[in-house]
Amino acid sequence: MVSDWLGHGGFVRRISASYRGMDRVGDAFTCHGRIVGLREHGASRIVDLELWTENADGQHTTVGSAEVILAR
Repeated sequence: MVSDWLGHGGFVRRISASYRGMDRVGDAFTCHGRIVGLREHGASRIVDLELWTENADGQHTTVGSAEVILAR
């Protein structure tokens, strides 16, 4: 999800996940993310992301975070 969002405009510097529930084959779930931080570092922008998956019942089955670097 994160690399698809970035495309060729940057790269994933760090990513982590914590599995809190089961996502079974055939069950519907949705991936979500939100920007929680943005800072400049030289010629790059560093973006902090909050990530989670949500099952059909609205439960967060996986939570995580990522730090990506956007090229200017």
